[in-house]
Amino acid sequence: MARSNQEKFDTARADFQKVLEFDSKDTDSLNNLGVMDFMQGKFKDARAHFQQALAIKSDYPRALLNLCDVEIAEGKSAKAIELCENYLKIQNSTEVRRSLLDLLSNGCREALDKAGRTAESLVAAGNTDPEVSMKLDRIQKAKAVLEENHEI
Repeated sequence: MARSNQEKFDTARADFQKVLEFDSKDTDSLNNLGVMDFMQGKFKDARAHFQQALAIKSDYPRALLNLCDVEIAEGKSAKAIELCENYLKIQNSTEVRRSLLDLLSNGCREALDKAGRTAESLVAAGNTDPEVSMKLDRIQKAKAVLEENHEI
């Protein structure tokens, strides 16, 4: 099975590279090579292909979102957010805007979880500061609202 999948990758890769021999600026082939690299865990190569496609065609949201996937896979969500924000400064794309919303929502959930654990640890350690209790209550309410809206 693994051999069959590898053969399919090799065949597809060869096809995309043939297209690039005739048209070195074929952004779809560059993007598709990047997707293949990404699926095989070759993040450096994937990044290079997505960046090449974007250098040729700066208004290529699919290549940008694929590049964001590489950043996320490498634990660089902040870089993915920055890429989306910079793209949206020059291009209007609903697809990129939705991706940015997802990235920011995920960051919000992570921040609320961390803040909640920190506040809970302060309370568990005997901290009686009413401000800590008030913040913990706000965090729990915010998380409840996100859960109601299926964001968590």
